[in-house]
Amino acid sequence: MVYEHNELRDLITKIENEYSEPKELKKDLSYLAYLLSGHIGKENTVLFPLAENMITEEAEKELYEGFGKGGRENWR
Repeated sequence: MVYEHNELRDLITKIENEYSEPKELKKDLSYLAYLLSGHIGKENTVLFPLAENMITEEAEKELYEGFGKGGRENWR
């Protein structure tokens, strides 16, 4: 899953910085949608249920508070 996060970040950076050719943009956006769909599915069905069974209530509270701080700079 770390590999997928890196792939997603790299692709988003490419999309932000490079596009003048619509055909290539469409190809990469399709690939981005494919990667995100599979990755989110794994998080929802494997990672998050596992984490919910292992995390303490205090750690869960800190995690949710961290998500509340949001901002794109916090997930890169």
